[in-house]
Amino acid sequence: MKKQILLIIGLCLALVLQAQTATAPSGSGTSSDPYQIASLDNLYWISQNTGEWGKYFIQTADIDASSTSTWDSGAGWTPIGYYATSSGLPFTGSYNGKGHTISGLTVNRTTGIMVGLFGMTYSATIDSLGLIGVSMNGTMAVSSLVGYSYSSTVVNTCYATGTVTGSSKNVGGLIGQNDGSVNNCYATCTVSSNKAVGGLIGKNAGTVSHSYATGEVSATSTEDGGAGGLIGVNESEATVEVTVNNCYATGTVSGYEGVGGLVGKNESKYTISNCYAMGTISGNGGDIGGLVGGSWNSSTVSNSYATGSVTGSSSDGIGGLVGSNDASTVSYCFATGTIIGGGCVGGLVGKNYTSSVINDSYARGGVSGTANNVGGLVGSNDASSVSNSYATGTVYSLGCYGGILGSNGDGASISNSFWDTNTSGLTTGCGYNEATFNATGKTTTEMKAQSTFTNEGWDFTSIWAISSTVNNGYPSLIGQSTINGVTETKADTKISLYPNPATDAFQVTDIEGTAIITLSDLSGKLLLSKNISADETVSVNTLPNGVYLVTIKSKDITETEKLVIQH
Repeated sequence: MKKQILLIIGLCLALVLQAQTATAPSGSGTSSDPYQIASLDNLYWISQNTGEWGKYFIQTADIDASSTSTWDSGAGWTPIGYYATSSGLPFTGSYNGKGHTISGLTVNRTTGIMVGLFGMTYSATIDSLGLIGVSMNGTMAVSSLVGYSYSSTVVNTCYATGTVTGSSKNVGGLIGQNDGSVNNCYATCTVSSNKAVGGLIGKNAGTVSHSYATGEVSATSTEDGGAGGLIGVNESEATVEVTVNNCYATGTVSGYEGVGGLVGKNESKYTISNCYAMGTISGNGGDIGGLVGGSWNSSTVSNSYATGSVTGSSSDGIGGLVGSNDASTVSYCFATGTIIGGGCVGGLVGKNYTSSVINDSYARGGVSGTANNVGGLVGSNDASSVSNSYATGTVYSLGCYGGILGSNGDGASISNSFWDTNTSGLTTGCGYNEATFNATGKTTTEMKAQSTFTNEGWDFTSIWAISSTVNNGYPSLIGQSTINGVTETKADTKISLYPNPATDAFQVTDIEGTAIITLSDLSGKLLLSKNISADETVSVNTLPNGVYLVTIKSKDITETEKLVIQH
């Protein structure tokens, strides 16, 4: 009996310890005297006091939120800010994490919408906050940080790791649905849902810059999908051009249609520039691309590239860079991955149609298909134009195929372009032609001679360059080696890594006393953890070339920086 009583007392104490307690933080919530969030109880206080959602907050310590997994009968954390059927009460204030983290945050609301630390924000600001090891589960507009970032909300210098799952749409590693601006952020989350699924953002109608995502992304819809390594769907009602620039994604992406290494669907005057994707891409429907699945409605992809393999079983647009390019432009871009599909398969673009334009671009990956319209550069070129571009990959299909174009339809044209007859194995440049075809097959030796291209008017002053040590001797785009995606200019940054890129070692500068550093790969695998002092050298000579994440904790500062290793 005594043991039973003690057991009951112990269980009661455990329940008390796990219970939510709202504790008012210090401060008054003004810009000069913000509320100071130092504990999980302070954080919970925000979620329970809707009248304070327009105030100013700063986080003053790392917060362990792992106990939220037991809150509310297992439903977990109650998001800050919401929208109901007829009314809403979003968070409209400012939250500055000051480089601190919240770890183990859990939401398990399988019928809930607008899931995240913040459910809905409106013209708010969220800055310098890290979310580590999240577990988020909801229906629509699900993420780690903000479920629905609405109307000019600014999210800056934030990151998330963990798992995000939805059952409907608009699901992202950091933000579910974004109408504001996102800058200098990243997510390494595994993200899955039905459609509009992205490694960083599910559905985006705002501007995204200097950000990246590395997690696996998957969409299950067999209809109107949209899955991207960074963004699931770019779709804006704005009449002006909206941009995604200086971003990258490296995760594996899978879905049915509208699947891309960076963006699944790119619509409505969106411009993607200075971006790249490296993940393996697969889809069972159409519009599957190494960088962008489908690009429509006067959108632009420029100064960007993709290196991952692309596989699609459809005959409706499978491309190394862009699956389907509809009334849109691709310029100064390249793709190097292996492309496998049904029909309308191209090393750079699968389908190029409705007055679309491709210029000053190239593809070097092998291309194969099981149906018509398979080409080293473009699968199907219909009522559109291609100029000053080339292809070098092997090309084969059971239907019509060619070294540079699979087909060149009525009203289309290709000019001043080339394919490598040796590496492609083809002397035929186009499988089926009924339009203007001005492309020439050249040997590998000729393809590596600048005169081949300058004789056709190519610009080797400001657009193209050629060197025996770059791009295997083929022409390359000037500046392509500097497309780096993310510039580490974090707000409130006090610590930096030097040199970066590093060859065999690096130092952490500007730390006071000692610090704890951890180094992990982009999948989150821990590779190194140690205590260091100011300017102490950290050896990385055993690690392969690549991009790594270094987290530094020193006094009240916690920062994560990107380290590039190039031996």
